[in-house]
Amino acid sequence: QVQERVRALAPFLHLPEAPYPVLVDGRIVWVVEGFTVSRHFPLSRAHSLPGGGSVGYLRNSVKGTVDAVTGVTTLYVADPTDPTAWPLSSRSPPASPSASRSRRRRVR
Repeated sequence: QVQERVRALAPFLHLPEAPYPVLVDGRIVWVVEGFTVSRHFPLSRAHSLPGGGSVGYLRNSVKGTVDAVTGVTTLYVADPTDPTAWPLSSRSPPASPSASRSRRRRVR
């Protein structure tokens, strides 16, 4: 159910790994690694992925968390300079590569 919640917020993310639990402030929170993927990206060439398909750009730039009790789902943009994560971080490219410009989405 963790991956389904994250996919509901960001269906464009590639979630190849199983979620893992972490303890945050005495609460169990499930974390899932989200990869942004593009088949075509300037100055890149295609590579094959396990399970089929090919990509020209792949980056682990989004972390999704799901609270084990409440189910609150939050997405964190780990790198706001990642151009394929712009749909989560803002409606346009960031003006500077500052981590403080990182945005998050939350759903209950």
